[in-house]
Amino acid sequence: MNCFKKMAIGFGLVSIITLQGLQANNLKECESEADKQSGCIEIEYYENGDIKYEIPYKDDKKNGVAKWYYENGKLKYEISYNKDGKRNGVAKFYYENGNIMVETTYSEKISTSKHYSNDGKLMGTIRMNGYDFQFAKCATDKKLTDDQINDIKNLRRSINFIDYEFDDIIKASEKFEEYCKQESE
Repeated sequence: MNCFKKMAIGFGLVSIITLQGLQANNLKECESEADKQSGCIEIEYYENGDIKYEIPYKDDKKNGVAKWYYENGKLKYEISYNKDGKRNGVAKFYYENGNIMVETTYSEKISTSKHYSNDGKLMGTIRMNGYDFQFAKCATDKKLTDDQINDIKNLRRSINFIDYEFDDIIKASEKFEEYCKQESE
């Protein structure tokens, strides 16, 4: 038992030191366009002084995990960018209550999005190749009509052309949830 306590304390100290090291390596806040070339974080603030968003840059491109926040300080969404400034990896969008709304995994041109209800239940999955829907499937295995898929597709298309308008994400997710909740025909 004594050995276990020593290992736990040692692990805790290593964890704290590691976290402090990571914080020390944070990029500086962008003050000029030249900073975006060398590496910095663009930060915008709400009027109350809280962070609205923080976007890391390197070589004048988004590079790393960009984060946007609600005015109450809770995370609104986060998106991973590769060194070429393209979305890659995982993007997560959250309800104001902190529950996940949409989790999208990007790989080349393929994106797979899992949509959740406000209470955290999986509503369904959408998979796209570029701007083309491969499928939209409710968690209940309900099949959406072509009109329903087109409605969601049109909302999703606007999201892809604009680099994440949160209101459009909400609209697409709400529409998907609405269609998944409707009785099967």
